[in-house]
Amino acid sequence: MLRRLGGLAETNAHARAARRNLDAAWQRCRSGEHALDDLVLRYAAEVVDLERQEQPEAEAVWDLLNVRLLLDQPAARRPSTRRTGPAPGDEDLMAIARQVAARLPRLNRETLRQGLRDRGIHVSNRRLGTALQRLRAERDLH
Repeated sequence: MLRRLGGLAETNAHARAARRNLDAAWQRCRSGEHALDDLVLRYAAEVVDLERQEQPEAEAVWDLLNVRLLLDQPAARRPSTRRTGPAPGDEDLMAIARQVAARLPRLNRETLRQGLRDRGIHVSNRRLGTALQRLRAERDLH
């Protein structure tokens, strides 16, 4: 957990530095130094790459936090090793995902992910896929 959090913090620091570099290059470019166009593009590409790297790192930390919370539950409430139903928290996620999906003109992975993020909910690709499959199955039933 600490290693993942440290990696996320490092990526975040690199992204902030890249954003500062991009901003400085953009300001110089706007002041008339057109020779910096390539530099602006390079820093913009670096920011995009770091943000793409940062997202899965943040999701991994989020998932580990969820696991830590589950591990801290009393022994009587721990899920069994054999999974017979949804994991704890999945029903809460599904309730919110249903609300989000009801407002979406088209239900797909990215629109569902964005709708959940707009509500401050970040989920792993695995949990997002499970939620998406269940929502589509529910739509097919109705």
